[in-house]
Amino acid sequence: MKKAGPFRRDLIERAGGKCEWCGHSFSNPNPSLPREMSVVSAHEILNGPLRSKTLMEPCSLLILDFTCNAGDFNRKQLWPMVRQIALLKIRRPQDFDLERFLWLRNPAADRFITHEEVEEWIPSLLKSLSERGL
Repeated sequence: MKKAGPFRRDLIERAGGKCEWCGHSFSNPNPSLPREMSVVSAHEILNGPLRSKTLMEPCSLLILDFTCNAGDFNRKQLWPMVRQIALLKIRRPQDFDLERFLWLRNPAADRFITHEEVEEWIPSLLKSLSERGL
């Protein structure tokens, strides 16, 4: 994990140092929560047994504050993988790589998620981000 630390810090900087979903950060905390809840970190879309394989894979990481990371993004019914990947495509298109993501998940299942499925999430995510002023 020592090698992952600098990489992930750089990724956080590239994401503007703020949560890619709610926009909060330690310097711009959610006013209704303790400041510590707005600390950002890298969230592994491919978590569980695949986590260690993806620690330094930008195509599988979102930058989230503690509230988002520990909350809704762990609810797979609310935030399925395809929705998280769509958010990554919107927020950091340079890091979006569905083929690499699918290979990391399972090299034999390269159609587990399609580009069309990712695109289906884009309008609703853009609307939500716009409503939040992001």
